[in-house]
Amino acid sequence: MKKEYNSIKLAYHITKESYEDVKSQMKLVQSRLKYCSKTSDMLKRPYEIKQQVVNSYNEDVAKLKLKIVDFE
Repeated sequence: MKKEYNSIKLAYHITKESYEDVKSQMKLVQSRLKYCSKTSDMLKRPYEIKQQVVNSYNEDVAKLKLKIVDFE
C-alpha cells in the first residue's frame, strides 16, 4: 500500500511540475502575442493613412477625367 501511495504521490508531483511548466510557457506565449498584436496595430495605422491618401488621389483623378470628357 505504501508503494502505491508513493507512486501516486510521485505522479502528482510530476504532473504538478508539468502543469507549472506549461503555465509558464503559456504566459510567455501570451506576452509575445500581445507584443505582436501591438506591433501589428502600429504598422496598420500608417498603411491605412497612406491608403486613404491614395484613394483620395484616385477620386481626384476620376473627377479630372470627367472634366476632360466634358470639355471634349
